[in-house]
Amino acid sequence: MLMVIRMFVVVLMLSSRGVLVLVGVGVGLVLVFVLVHQIAVSVSMSVSNRRMGVLVGMPDHC
Repeated sequence: MLMVIRMFVVVLMLSSRGVLVLVGVGVGLVLVFVLVHQIAVSVSMSVSNRRMGVLVGMPDHC
């Protein structure tokens, strides 16, 4: 994580305003994508766990 921040600072120092905006938008999109991916993975895990519980006949703990 520190390496990413250092790279970001270097890019900020080297870049002009337009490149800065592009980099900011790109980083924002990557962060949003990672968040959505994490949420999707957790939701699918919980859904599959519920299905397994229903199939096995165990009570639902969620």
